[in-house]
Amino acid sequence: MSKIKMPAFAIRFDEQQLLDMAAKARVQGPKKAYMHKSDPKLKRLTQRWCCIYQNMLFYFESESVPRPVGVVLLEGCVCKPVEQAGQPSIEVKKLDTYLMQS
Repeated sequence: MSKIKMPAFAIRFDEQQLLDMAAKARVQGPKKAYMHKSDPKLKRLTQRWCCIYQNMLFYFESESVPRPVGVVLLEGCVCKPVEQAGQPSIEVKKLDTYLMQS
């Protein structure tokens, strides 16, 4: 019998809670910028507008779209400063790599 590795924590949100937090992130979030999200399946970068709020990174299709495309829980992530095309950036590594440029 094989064992399945489970995360040490579990969080449950409903859709309305996430939409409310995404709206707060757009207004109150300390960091807002475009990011380039790598897609290993398509082997390309996709540009997304993102906001950090508390320990969550919300990403949107653009600045004008109020509904997020996704959210990344930053618990257990490694964030480090990098330079991308001459611009200061932040790399967030979890299962995917996200690049936030400000």
